[in-house]
Amino acid sequence: MGKPVLYFQRGSTLEVLDHVHVLDSVEQLDRIRDVLDSATPELEAGWRHDGARYLLALESFCLEIGGPSIVMRQDPPSGEEQKKIADSLFASLAEDMAPDVQPALAVRSAV
Repeated sequence: MGKPVLYFQRGSTLEVLDHVHVLDSVEQLDRIRDVLDSATPELEAGWRHDGARYLLALESFCLEIGGPSIVMRQDPPSGEEQKKIADSLFASLAEDMAPDVQPALAVRSAV
């Protein structure tokens, strides 16, 4: 953490960090030297701080399902996984915004 990052993937949440640089092709590999040369102890301290905040945000807003990725697999999430996803989503809403879904979930799981 706190080191410059260069990677080849657009559309990641990592792009919000100042020290993460997206490369569009291998022809941009010469940017590595520029990025490394710009690093100073002060910048690295700020990057470490920003990286730590990013990881804490991920832990706060993400949930652990376990097993293979839900995004890449062919089978839909199981009922237990769906409940975990929904519970996490509803817990992230303000109390007055979260719907009372327990009766609906109970009916749905009984079907």
